[in-house]
Amino acid sequence: MGEQLRILLVEDSEDDALLTVLQLRQGGYEPSYKRVETLDAMNKAMDEEQWDLIISDYSLPHFNGLDTLKLYKEKGLDTPFIVVSGAIGEETAVELMRMGVHDYIMKNNLARLAPAVARELKDAAVREERREADRQIKAALEEKTALLAEIHHRVKNNMAVIISLLSLQEKEIKNDEDRQKFRETQSRIRSMAMVHEMLYSSDDLSKIEFDGYIRRLANNLSISYGLDKTSIGIKLDLVDEIILNIENAVPCGLLINELVTNSIWHAFPDGREGTITVSLSKGDGEKEVMVSVTDNGVGMPEGVSFDNINSLGIKLIKTLNDQLGGDMEFNAENGTSFVIRFTENPYSQRI
Repeated sequence: MGEQLRILLVEDSEDDALLTVLQLRQGGYEPSYKRVETLDAMNKAMDEEQWDLIISDYSLPHFNGLDTLKLYKEKGLDTPFIVVSGAIGEETAVELMRMGVHDYIMKNNLARLAPAVARELKDAAVREERREADRQIKAALEEKTALLAEIHHRVKNNMAVIISLLSLQEKEIKNDEDRQKFRETQSRIRSMAMVHEMLYSSDDLSKIEFDGYIRRLANNLSISYGLDKTSIGIKLDLVDEIILNIENAVPCGLLINELVTNSIWHAFPDGREGTITVSLSKGDGEKEVMVSVTDNGVGMPEGVSFDNINSLGIKLIKTLNDQLGGDMEFNAENGTSFVIRFTENPYSQRI
């Protein structure tokens, strides 16, 4: 038995329809068909049933093959569509192919029909396989996106729990120096949690608007350290909109957090008034980012070198700069100034 084939025939001649079906049987197919003679009947047949093949005559009493093709295209179908005609000019044939007909066959050369059908059915199967592959890829991406969103959400929530536990523990600490260390640890965790929170809320789960992140970080630091009750202010100079991936955003956020916190604690002793300025801009090179944190405080004590300081905060600053692959400049004239330049490295280049 030949291959089963469901055909919609748009043909006003029953004899021509039978010749078409006979030719397909001789070509190894087992066709079942429905013949329609009007556009309304064709429209209804396409709505009510699924077809493996549509064959249309070109010249019909009240319409032609261009009309049947237009109706077919409006349905958005990918069923092979072949025009069979007794007489068709070259210009018309070119126009049909341009509009999307898969092939056209002359009625005096129906021997071409079966091979043309075989080719078009094979091509249609390939197109369907590609669409199915695309659907599977899309489903996998949607699943991955949902999973990443859930991971960012859970990481952020887990970090919030850690911050809460540290806050509860801090209340039992009497020593001011130890309490300061707890606050600094909370601030570091909060800066990382904020990256995951922004990723969870964004359309792109791998990148964040880093200028917006800095605004939130500065606000959180101001609230956490009660800067509204002091003479210390944080000024933001965010020149460019910078988009960073998570690989760069986390260490860069921690670095800024560390530098600002360092200025809050050490740059303005004894209630001294001052300003901490955080700047963000594009660098000179491609994808280069420039971040600076400066203050107009007391600067480094005389005889103390940045390279020789062995505190946890300075160690973190150096480590985070290395993680970014950054070039860091330090200046202690008229306060302190840290300028970090780094080039964003896409995650794809790291794996």
